[in-house]
This record gives sequence, C-alpha cells and structure tokens, in this order.
Amino acid sequence: MKQTYSEISNQRAEYQQLADRERINQYTSLIKGIITKPSATRNLSNDRIAYLDSRTNTVVIYDPKTGSTKGDYGTAFIPKDPKTGKVNAKEYFDRLR
Repeated sequence: MKQTYSEISNQRAEYQQLADRERINQYTSLIKGIITKPSATRNLSNDRIAYLDSRTNTVVIYDPKTGSTKGDYGTAFIPKDPKTGKVNAKEYFDRLR
C-alpha cells in the first residue's frame, strides 16, 4: 500500500515527538542524578546552588527564584573555554560565586 505525502509527514512528526520526549527524559534523568549525587556543590549568591558532575563535566545551577518567574529553576551546561573550546567544568565551577 502506497502512503501519501501527508501520511509520511505525519509519521515523521510522530517519530520526532517520540525522539524529543526521549531526549527530554534522558536530560531530566541526567540533571536529577547530578543533583542527587554531585561530585561537588557550592552555595552561590541569591540563594542559588551549583552542582558539579566531574564524570560528565556538567554544571547545574539551581535557582529557586527563576522557577516562579520562568518555570525552569536554573540551568545546566558543559562549560567550555570560548577561545580554545576546551571543557573546563571544574575551573568554571570553582570560580562561581
């Protein structure tokens, strides 16, 4: 049976939504794992808390104040030196205030 363009497009969209949900679930699990068992933590200004995961070089900054305004409660990223592109999570983490 031959599929129409519309049917193929709909299937692609459904697969993309599944893939997106899977990535979101993986990201959420990663962040929860870092907050639960961090390599290091640091209290920051404005009631924020930083978490470092040395295994993945990920820094998570929890900000309870942004949750009420933005709904995201902070950020997570792998810090890199802008000049060299080298990952420098521990160095970045140590400079946080």
